[in-house]
Amino acid sequence: PAYTASIIPPVDLTVTPPGRLALSPDGRRLAFVAADAEGRNVLWIRALSGLSSQPLAGTEGATSPFWSPDSRYVAFVAGGRLRKIDAAGGQATTIVDGVGLSTGAWTQGDVIVVSVSVGDHNVLHRVSAGGGATTPVAPADATSYYPSFLPDGRPGFMESPTRGVSADDYLLGRVPIPRQGARVIAPDFKMPYTWQSSIGFQKQLGPLMGIEADLVHWKWYKDTRTRDANLFYDPVTGYNRNPNQGRPNPSYDQINWFESTGTQDYLALATGFTRRFHNRFQAGATYTLLFYKNDDGAIGFVNGTANNQFDALDGEWARSTDFQRSTLRLHTTLQLPYDISASVVYLYGSGNYYQTTIATAPFGKPGQNRLNIGNPITIPDAVSGRFEGPAVVATGAVIPRNALKGLPLHKVDVRVSKHIRIAGRVSATLLGELFNLFNHDNFGGYNGQVDSANFGRPTAASGNAYVPRSGQLGFRFDF
Repeated sequence: PAYTASIIPPVDLTVTPPGRLALSPDGRRLAFVAADAEGRNVLWIRALSGLSSQPLAGTEGATSPFWSPDSRYVAFVAGGRLRKIDAAGGQATTIVDGVGLSTGAWTQGDVIVVSVSVGDHNVLHRVSAGGGATTPVAPADATSYYPSFLPDGRPGFMESPTRGVSADDYLLGRVPIPRQGARVIAPDFKMPYTWQSSIGFQKQLGPLMGIEADLVHWKWYKDTRTRDANLFYDPVTGYNRNPNQGRPNPSYDQINWFESTGTQDYLALATGFTRRFHNRFQAGATYTLLFYKNDDGAIGFVNGTANNQFDALDGEWARSTDFQRSTLRLHTTLQLPYDISASVVYLYGSGNYYQTTIATAPFGKPGQNRLNIGNPITIPDAVSGRFEGPAVVATGAVIPRNALKGLPLHKVDVRVSKHIRIAGRVSATLLGELFNLFNHDNFGGYNGQVDSANFGRPTAASGNAYVPRSGQLGFRFDF
């Protein structure tokens, strides 16, 4: 199946593909090179299961990233050297120094093939991922720029790119078709529905003002969830057996099973105050106190989103990522002399919660994982106050879902307009808008990978609520 996603680069950075993007072999992370306003390149890693990207220190000047077959390391070219670095962070090491190195590919057996500039063309050379001298793998007069390997990871693509297999061999059944993944909708799939209820009141405070409050509750049933149905259960671990060691239906790879088993719930108190327009002035305020908003997962169009595919509901029940305890909005509008009007809006949010995951793939399961089968993980002191989980994630422990709280949001926006009457029914309006007047640092993305050195750090996010101070001017004609 095809997977389409829109990935927005960090603010103030520029990504210029091709040659600057590389998807990991396990399909879980994207490596890319981004340049700042002064043109300095740095290597970034983006987990496709999250919404944020993290820079890798020590990769200044990087270009042409490519992954190791096990999706652990990223190799890149910088300053005439071929280097590699752990995708989780660490010290970058040099594989080989050379002149004219450009792109490369990393295959099984820790062999890297790189494109080397020789005179007016490029020639392929091979080198060990552990370092050493390069040796040619193609004739000196052959020109090759972008080496890559077939999915089997074996060398020899120059001599036989298709391993001697033609399209007719597949069509006529002479060669078996590789295993395919599948998406299947459960036969008993039902449309989702909700039960909603609310109780509230409104009260007028004289002819100009009013207050209101509503207690709102809803429960969502039959929400869509997905899981890999083509896995063996391991009673020893309570998880799946490694799919690389076999699947119940060997004719298929992953079978992404869509079923209507999910649930969500919500309870909030929404209040408001209104002062109607009078004497050139109006104002209002809304405040929402969210008691709870929970769910047991989400739809995974590529992989099942549950940490344990055999405990895909109860094991996932947790606070939703769009839970925010308190939200306050204040607004006022003033009608000034000379047909000038001004309005101010203030937004406060106590902070959303964000996905928490681990980079490893326990028991070979792709997608999001939270089971720690490695060494104990100590949560940094700088993040511990915002992480609603243990101070140390022990070996064998499951990281709580959506357990990282974001920082509060504060934002003031101002709008001023001037109405100009030109003639008859013709008029113009001049507009000026300033967003985030006090330039407060607001973030809509965080590194939720608990075993990352950058865990909990804010990352850039798109959206008007998160931009630094900015403004715009405009005009409008009416006739």
